[in-house]
Amino acid sequence: MSEESTPRRAAVLVALYRGTGGGIEVVLTRRAEHLPTHPGQISFPGGRFDPGRDEGLLDTALREAEEEIGLRRVDAVLLGALPAVATLISGFEIHPFVARIPADYAFVPHPGEVAEIFSLPLGAHADAALSETHPWELEGRRVEVPAIRYRGHLVWGATLRILGLLARTDVLSRGFAVTE
Repeated sequence: MSEESTPRRAAVLVALYRGTGGGIEVVLTRRAEHLPTHPGQISFPGGRFDPGRDEGLLDTALREAEEEIGLRRVDAVLLGALPAVATLISGFEIHPFVARIPADYAFVPHPGEVAEIFSLPLGAHADAALSETHPWELEGRRVEVPAIRYRGHLVWGATLRILGLLARTDVLSRGFAVTE
């Protein structure tokens, strides 16, 4: 496999907490508009694996979450990992790690990377009322891709695929008791 076709490894932190209504909330960010990849898109906190700084991909996810949203490593309780997801255009292989965090966390967005931090109810992924398609250009042709719109935020692509993986996994049962 040539270097051009080798996926660039990245990791994200899928941070979850129990919301005030009792449901599980997922922390997302809106990327800054000036970023070279995926500007303005909704994503999980995360970034590229740095072999000079990270022992592994979990370290990448935790380091990036601290840099991007101010989430300290000690405040994230690892629940598990999800299968890797590939981006179609930018060539990233994204490794999602799921963690429980305290509710009402005082996030601090990195002004150079994050335009906004917000949460989405986990159930929004399957809410047909939020479902729509998003026009996108792939290899010179227009395609419609699945998306959800939540409070003005368009969630699609790898972020939506990771939410789908999360909804189909048992990792939540390991981290959130019914009585919590």
